[in-house]
Amino acid sequence: CLIFYIIVNQNIKVVIAGVGDCTGALVQTIQYYKSSYNQNGLWHKYVGYYSIFDIEVVDAFDINENKIGNDMSESIFSDPTQIKKLVDLLKHNVVVQKGIDENDNSIE
Repeated sequence: CLIFYIIVNQNIKVVIAGVGDCTGALVQTIQYYKSSYNQNGLWHKYVGYYSIFDIEVVDAFDINENKIGNDMSESIFSDPTQIKKLVDLLKHNVVVQKGIDENDNSIE
């Protein structure tokens, strides 16, 4: 997966290209630590001025038809992804959009 980010108003806005196993691990980890008061396991509670609570996934792209058009929380577990479900993901209100593959040079 590719991860792009921009910092806006003290929040880290993340856009993901490729909703697969790496994305599944990242998104589940973010939600786990956001919903847990016990943040044991994080190397640092803050990096600079930012904490886990400042990270927000705002968009996602993929080329797999099983993932496109679904909420990211559902697409993470769609075939062919093989990530184990570690936490029950909340709806992200981030619909996975069609990305670019070798036969298409535009994003719809």
